[in-house]
Amino acid sequence: MAGYSQFVYNSLRFFLGEQIGPSGNYFDPGKYGSYFILPLTLKLKQEAILRVKGDPLLAAFQERIQNYLQLLTEAQKSGSGMYITF
Repeated sequence: MAGYSQFVYNSLRFFLGEQIGPSGNYFDPGKYGSYFILPLTLKLKQEAILRVKGDPLLAAFQERIQNYLQLLTEAQKSGSGMYITF
């Protein structure tokens, strides 16, 4: 189970970004999670997703993948990073 938990954690970090603040006291005004993706990281994430986008194992997620790529593209156009909050 530890391997699965690590996979989920890494997957969430990939798609959501990084939390900021001291451990145990992260910036989180809504108390449901706040994440940041730096401008350079947006480009790296986009490139990584484009490399695996056509993989048959991801066929069920193509619409979601496309939507996420659109978010990354729009954020890149603005020249800023991305802030995700819940």
